[in-house]
Amino acid sequence: MAADVAAARQGKPGARFYAALTAILRERMRRSRGKVTLLNCDNLRHNGERFRGGLLQFIALLNDSRLHDWVVANTSTPNAMVDRITPRPTSDVAERVKRATGWDDAAPVMSESFIQWVIEDDFCNSRPAWERVGVDMVESVNPYEEAKIRILNASHSGIAWAGTLVAISPSTKARAIRRFTASRGTM
Repeated sequence: MAADVAAARQGKPGARFYAALTAILRERMRRSRGKVTLLNCDNLRHNGERFRGGLLQFIALLNDSRLHDWVVANTSTPNAMVDRITPRPTSDVAERVKRATGWDDAAPVMSESFIQWVIEDDFCNSRPAWERVGVDMVESVNPYEEAKIRILNASHSGIAWAGTLVAISPSTKARAIRRFTASRGTM
C-alpha cells in the first residue's frame, strides 16, 4: 500500500486498483471531463458505498484535497446486486463448450436460468437503458439484498445444516440426495 500511495502522490498509477483509479480520476479532473459513475459489480452487500469509502480513504492518504473534493462532487457509486446461481459444472460441460465454441476450456462455468441484477438508479450522468434487458433499476438495493440473504441464502444454509445433522458433507452430495429422497416418508 505504501508503494501505491507514493506512486499516486507522484501522479503514477501504482499497482493496485485504488491507485490506478486515482490516476484515471486525476486525469479526468485535469481534462475537465465532468462527472462519472463508477459502477461496482462486486457481489458484496453495500458494494457501492464500500467502494466509495475505500477510494476516498485512499485519496485521503495522498493529502490531495482538490482531488478528494472533485471525486466527492463528480462521481457516484451506486450499489448493485446480482443473483445468479452457478453450480459446479457437470462432467459434460467442457465438451459442450468445445463443440459450441471450438475452445478447449479447462475451467468451464455453467449457471441456472435464474438471474436477477439490481442497480440503484444513482447515476450522475446518462446511463444505458439496462431495464430493457431485465435489470431492475431501483432507488435502493437494500430490500433486494435483504430478500436474498434472508430467503435464498438462509434456505441454502438450512439445507446444509440439515445435511450436517445426518453426517452429509458437500463431497457426498449425490448420496445425500438419494438419502433424503429415500427418507421422505419417514420424516
